[in-house]
This record gives sequence, C-alpha cells and structure tokens, in this order.
Amino acid sequence: MLEREDELRRSEQTQLAFEEAEASAFTEWMNVVERLQEQVVSEFACYPPVNVNELRSAALRHPEVCFWIRHNRARCGSLRVGDAAPDVRCLRAVDGSATTLFSGCGGDQPTVVVAGSLS
Repeated sequence: MLEREDELRRSEQTQLAFEEAEASAFTEWMNVVERLQEQVVSEFACYPPVNVNELRSAALRHPEVCFWIRHNRARCGSLRVGDAAPDVRCLRAVDGSATTLFSGCGGDQPTVVVAGSLS
C-alpha cells in the first residue's frame, strides 16, 4: 500500500493536482493527499478493512518506502511556549486575499494559533 501511495504521489497527474490545489483559494495539497490515500485504501481489499489513518501511521513506521517522509522539509522551529508569536503571512479563508496574522488580532487581546498536519 505504501509503495502504491508513493507511486501515485510522484505521478505527473498528482503533481499537477498539488499545483492546482495550492493555486486555489479553496483547496490545498492536503485535499489531494486525502483523496489519494482514500484511493489507495480502496484499491487494496483488505480484511479486516484498513482505514486512511492506519495507512498514515504505517508511513511513519516505514520511511524507507515513503519518499514524502524521507524528504520532509518540515523541521522543529525555535518558538517555545511563552514566546511572542511572529507576524506571518496568511490567506483569508473567505476569499484567499493576503493578510498577516497580526492584522486580524484585536489590540491587547490574547491570540491563540492552532496549526497541524494530517498527512
């Protein structure tokens, strides 16, 4: 299953879908990955059935098979609990227009930023 996911992720069709998703104000590359992973799980008629979360956890256990795990460019940053948040570029969810994190904050009010990854 992991080899099939790797094959699909590297395909020209998927790479184009990644580009299109990132260029859109309404989708992102993670939407493409989710559909791809659902396809992989459905191609393998396993009993008992395997779900997408099991596929994702298998990828972390076998980075030697998974190109996207081996070449992950995400790294731990230096930001720690209690540090001031940096003002970062963002896109508005409603229309995709550019803004910054601090432009949406109200004065001296506390701001909570929640982020994560599903891949």
